[in-house]
Amino acid sequence: MSNQFDTFDIQLAKDGPHLSGDALKGDLLLKTKKDLSFARIVVHLYGGGRVEIDASGTATQAAQAKSAASSTIYRDSQTYLSHSQVLLDRGSLTKGRLYKLPFELHLPDRLPSSHGSIINYSLTALADRGNPGKASCLSLPVTVIGRVDLNLQPGGGDGGQLWQPIEVWGHWQQSTSRGAASVPEQRQRLDGLGLATVRLLAHKRGFAIGESMSLEVEVRNNTKLRLDSVRISLTQKAVMRAAAAEGGGPAARKEHRTAVQICRLQERLKPGASLLEDAVQLTVPWVATAPVPGSCRLLRISYWIQVICSVTPDLHPVASLEPVVQTLLTGQKLDKPEQSMVLLEEPIVIGTNQLVSPAGTAASAETNRREPPPRPSAPPPAMIRSERRQSAGAAASSAAEPSAPPSYEESLLQRLRRRTRRGCSLDVLRWRQWPVAV
Repeated sequence: MSNQFDTFDIQLAKDGPHLSGDALKGDLLLKTKKDLSFARIVVHLYGGGRVEIDASGTATQAAQAKSAASSTIYRDSQTYLSHSQVLLDRGSLTKGRLYKLPFELHLPDRLPSSHGSIINYSLTALADRGNPGKASCLSLPVTVIGRVDLNLQPGGGDGGQLWQPIEVWGHWQQSTSRGAASVPEQRQRLDGLGLATVRLLAHKRGFAIGESMSLEVEVRNNTKLRLDSVRISLTQKAVMRAAAAEGGGPAARKEHRTAVQICRLQERLKPGASLLEDAVQLTVPWVATAPVPGSCRLLRISYWIQVICSVTPDLHPVASLEPVVQTLLTGQKLDKPEQSMVLLEEPIVIGTNQLVSPAGTAASAETNRREPPPRPSAPPPAMIRSERRQSAGAAASSAAEPSAPPSYEESLLQRLRRRTRRGCSLDVLRWRQWPVAV
């Protein structure tokens, strides 16, 4: 603890995630070790995004080594929110007394969701004594989920597309030899034993956070190949976009795929065997919702129900020579990359408010009547977690596009952060972190 404070802490009225459009309420707790005068005590809420894409990342390792000096870096940033509230203006705090200064900051309606290191929100408390060298600063990461009412989305009305059940098929065939030509004119012959057929059913297409999806999956393997680790996955596809490159040029894109929820159907499906699972339940956890159109240019998010298996050589879709192979982030922390083959996939829409019939009730299925889960004390999955360890310099650089000239408090924060980067320690500089989700 600093030589000025016994207590310097931010307490929020409720744990996150916090929905856009809500009010962020809490208290700043202060107890000084001696009588101190302050020019101003302020809380500042900031939200912004930053993307950096190395164009050489799409090349082979040999090509990267050859062109390392000439690789192009694409960068873009965006500011979504910058609000301040003064809690004390030219006042004094008495030694040993615990002060509880309430605050309330509003989250705008069209905010994009927090997403890993791309989009972040933070709440900063600044105790300014009139001298930047004696100022104290405390920052708390805040997880924000963009509010998406499924009933207001295209197809959300009664009988619309989001209400319609899903039934899709996929057909796969076996090649006669591995590594055959890859042009359509030289299509490989089939072995004549038949196809691997995949079928997926869901009772609707629009789901709210906390709802359980009722799924049915059928796989018939009429090839000579064994299908390993057959699973069904709720997959998030996040596409990062950098609008401009250094020195100009076209925009760059990079995609990450994450298994938000995954269910193992069968470890090994032998040739000639089949599986039928007619009661698969996947519950939608707290996840980053797709940004409202026009609110975020850095990130595009979509969700898919996928039937996947381990990569199987010599197996490809009937309509194509090339199988759909993806790198999927899995594991408890969603940071373990894994190669898998997509046998079948279908897009869905995830929101924060359930679909409601014109009579004013949710869909009649029992799975649709479940309430959203309680807001967790631990963070949601890694795609919406704030960075575990933020640097003061990164927080300052992410505010590269203020919507208006910086206020007095913002200017002072920037000066404090520059001093920190030069090695000057502040009296209090502590970053509260979420515990690791397990």
